[in-house]
Amino acid sequence: MRNRVAFYQPIARPVRSGALGRLLPAGTHPLLCANPQTVRLLCGRYGVTEADAVLALQHTKGDINKAVFALQRRYQRAPCFGDFGVVCLEAYAPETFCLVSYSLPSYEALLNDDVLDVIHELTLSAAELPLDTPRQWLVHRFTTAWTVEDDTPCGELLAAHGLAVKGIVLLPYGDYSVQGFFIQHPLREDTPNIGTAAGACCIDLRTGIHNRFRFHVERIADCVSEHVVREMVHYDQGVHVLRQPYFFRPEYSLEEFIRFKESLLQPSASTFEMRYAAAFAPGYGLPGFRNVVEMEKLKVAQHKYEKHYEDFTSPGSWVTSDNAQLQTVAAGGGGSNAPGAAMHTNTNDPNTAKTAMETRTGPLRRTLEHSMQVHGDRVFARFYRNNYH
Repeated sequence: MRNRVAFYQPIARPVRSGALGRLLPAGTHPLLCANPQTVRLLCGRYGVTEADAVLALQHTKGDINKAVFALQRRYQRAPCFGDFGVVCLEAYAPETFCLVSYSLPSYEALLNDDVLDVIHELTLSAAELPLDTPRQWLVHRFTTAWTVEDDTPCGELLAAHGLAVKGIVLLPYGDYSVQGFFIQHPLREDTPNIGTAAGACCIDLRTGIHNRFRFHVERIADCVSEHVVREMVHYDQGVHVLRQPYFFRPEYSLEEFIRFKESLLQPSASTFEMRYAAAFAPGYGLPGFRNVVEMEKLKVAQHKYEKHYEDFTSPGSWVTSDNAQLQTVAAGGGGSNAPGAAMHTNTNDPNTAKTAMETRTGPLRRTLEHSMQVHGDRVFARFYRNNYH
């Protein structure tokens, strides 16, 4: 009876082979895993061994700037432009999540107040970019034709502080939606929106959301955005987001997590569409992206093309043991448990509601459960009387 949804079990994460497989065997703690793309990039760019790259990422829990800094010190390499970078997330006046990935000139710039203030200003103005700007023109338009609040061109500000914009992702809120976001490794407590990677998620609800539930639904969006970011940084997931093992509970898929939370909130919030985006610091070598998942259409399709009941007419079920088709017993009369009841099984019985679309096994299982329960109660009452200790 476990055939309820199309995305049922998560697709297991791939087991690595070769040197990476020896460094990251199956069963490694998720936070100690490293995306093979990032490892290859570090090896190619700095000429380090795979073991050193993985070790650096593990020691810094995936913080790419600290890992690169450690590798440069260990191999005594001079830092060059583009080694370090951050992602800044803003969602301000225009109701749009804006994720911008920057390259920084040096490791010290990560802790420089002026640089962080400039990044903040630039991201606020990037959030005002029109949403219909084609994806490939966003960065060009931002660096050439866009200004910050006091009419200074963004390109000049970037050049003055030695910054470069690597990518911009815009994710509009939409109506009836709840928002969540996640920043990985925030640089400092007073800049919680600047870190090495960022994710955002908007969940459109079919209904408006009651205020008493808003907190819970926003937590779903937060969890989804954190899952997307961590999954990309620590594993390289090529499978559909809904079929990925949920990062915090890998035995369940992300869809099961969302559907479960949604079922707790019914009927006040039914997920219609989920939009999510993520951006990563340039050092990871991962492109920023955004995506839409039609949760409601998916659910409708699952219910349309999947059966939620045991099939009466499938070969080999119920009456016959060989693969012949089901032989229907034509019979007259009879109530629900009288001899001739085959034609009327689900029509006139007081238990019809319980056994609506099941074969024999449903009622049998319930009778068995009931009798076990009754027997247990009897034993309990007989030996323990009213003494519940």
